[in-house]
Amino acid sequence: MARRSVILVPSGEAVIKVGSLAAASSSTEQALGQYQVFAVIGIRPTTSTSIATTGFHIKFGRTGMPAAAATDMFLPPGQLVTLDTGSAFTHVRFFNPHATEAIDIYVLPLITN
Repeated sequence: MARRSVILVPSGEAVIKVGSLAAASSSTEQALGQYQVFAVIGIRPTTSTSIATTGFHIKFGRTGMPAAAATDMFLPPGQLVTLDTGSAFTHVRFFNPHATEAIDIYVLPLITN
């Protein structure tokens, strides 16, 4: 679904926090629904000098989806990214590829204003 020029605002739903996602692990499913626009950001709870591997991976799916893995879409650390579940997906899962450090991931559901 294309969006040319639109202002996105928080939907009023609670922010989803995947707190301290352990190193080399996948999160549980996070239910968002169809056609849900959302902003996502991953932040390290501690200082890291390993910039290249401190991002995270996101996997889109439906209820009962498999775990996210290092082969799924990579999102860089500290970058606010806006995505849409579209008609095909309702859930997301995250994977932390870092070998030793946890990551905090925040998901903010958005709507058009």
